[in-house]
Amino acid sequence: MATDFTEETAADAVIESFGPDTDPRLREILTSLVRHLHAFAREVELTIPEWEYAIQFLTRVGQRCDDERQEFILLSDVLGMSMLTETISNRKFGVATESTVLGPFHVVESPVRSLGDNIDLVGTGTPCVITGRVVSVDGSRIPGATIDVWQANDQGFYDVQQPDVQPRTNGRGLFTADANGEFWFRTVVPSYYPIPTDGPVGELLIATGRHAFRPAHIHFIVNAPGHRPLTTHMFVAGSKYIESDTVFAVKKSLVADFEEVTDPALAEDGPAAGRRLLRQLLDDTRARHAQRQASGQAVLGLHTGVPRLDGLLCGLSRGLYLLAGPPGMGKTTLAIQIALHVAREVPVVYASFENSATNLLLKVLCVQAGVNPRDVRRGFVAPEVLAAAGVALGPVLDRLDILDGDGRLTVGHLRGRVRRSLAAQGAPRCLIVVDYLQLWAKTSRELRDLSDVRAKVDTLGGELIALAKQLDSPILALSSQSRAGGAYGKGGGEAALDSFKESGDLEYSADVAMFLTEARERKAPPPASALDLTVRKHRHGPTGTVELVFLPERGLLREETRPM
Repeated sequence: MATDFTEETAADAVIESFGPDTDPRLREILTSLVRHLHAFAREVELTIPEWEYAIQFLTRVGQRCDDERQEFILLSDVLGMSMLTETISNRKFGVATESTVLGPFHVVESPVRSLGDNIDLVGTGTPCVITGRVVSVDGSRIPGATIDVWQANDQGFYDVQQPDVQPRTNGRGLFTADANGEFWFRTVVPSYYPIPTDGPVGELLIATGRHAFRPAHIHFIVNAPGHRPLTTHMFVAGSKYIESDTVFAVKKSLVADFEEVTDPALAEDGPAAGRRLLRQLLDDTRARHAQRQASGQAVLGLHTGVPRLDGLLCGLSRGLYLLAGPPGMGKTTLAIQIALHVAREVPVVYASFENSATNLLLKVLCVQAGVNPRDVRRGFVAPEVLAAAGVALGPVLDRLDILDGDGRLTVGHLRGRVRRSLAAQGAPRCLIVVDYLQLWAKTSRELRDLSDVRAKVDTLGGELIALAKQLDSPILALSSQSRAGGAYGKGGGEAALDSFKESGDLEYSADVAMFLTEARERKAPPPASALDLTVRKHRHGPTGTVELVFLPERGLLREETRPM
């Protein structure tokens, strides 16, 4: 046969070379492929240089593939083969949700998330709630179905495209439908975006005068035992390129209106919020009861390292905690100590507006080393002392993220930084420290249109309360006091709710309001001073006073011990 290899006999020669044990389906596919491929070459009268270029092109397509990008899928997509295959494979399933392409970015294992979780770990863009129900073709609900979700962010990038900008697994989640087959999660409205054009597929688009854009969409893969998997999209109605998707994946049945929600309960929690809240409350109560029985100790929030304060507050839980006091009373010192103690368990993001990040880190190391920062600056402390303190802190420093606060910082930026820390540490919650509130409000570019400082502080405080709720985490915000209301011009200051400086009504909307003041009845040997940490307001429990001693030479606050 080789001597008779001609244009007319070439396809038959290849097909006849298949052995008798070839899988029947493989034989069917290869036979058709060879006949059509040979017919194509004859039709266009393929030249040797063109054949060589095609080989080089396909080689470069393969070389562009890695663990986070599939250039061959991209090539299949832009040639319409992905959608053609999907359409052929699913034409017999009638009323089932229509399928569409997988896309090149389903290459990272999606993290398991709980229903209602937010898959957006950055905090920019327009927030939205996605709700759905998994049912069989006969209409029966499918409890326990898994829903794998992934999407681009509001700027049109997937997490794997911006490893230095987005946290790993941003915009991804693996959910399990509830007993009614329902699922819901929070995210941001995705943006339209271009497919990657920095490889051979991009060259093909340019050579053929095509754009590279896809309309905004969210990817889904739904799986359930006994059912065929479904790969599909939800397209954002009205998105640019909805009529000219470069991978031909849009189907009218998959286009959804993203409607603005005015019901706060629905916007926050999705449908059936009451039933889910009850389930969450019972789950939380069950977990706390089991933890109490196992440990024999009361279940607290994040431990502050000040036992009597933890006893009053039951630790730090979700909400806004205000800490005020006169200048030089040790507010930052206490905040650092609490941050270091919390960072033993979970991440801490410390936004410092009064101290630089370097200066704050120096204070942290000095607390650990038991030395005075002033002595370090004067050259009286050997560098080995601070190095040893850094080694001793170890994992604590890994969980402590110090931000240099300035007017460019927004609550959205802070939210993104926190979510990156949570994702990096695999933690469910964290502590956020703002040092301090009024200075951020006064310098914030985002609030520059508000001329009244009180309004700025009040607005910023409201955003922090919302942030604490979104992140299910406590926020400790340091605050200055007014000289008159705090009466600190006369001495040690007073723990008065109306003494927060330029705060509007923030002290009344905060969950906890605390004050550091000079003790009236107690004295400490100089240079130490006796202080009172007074919890003046506590939304969920008792108020009271914790007696402290401030050791300025060590930058340390400790509880005062009393003889039995």
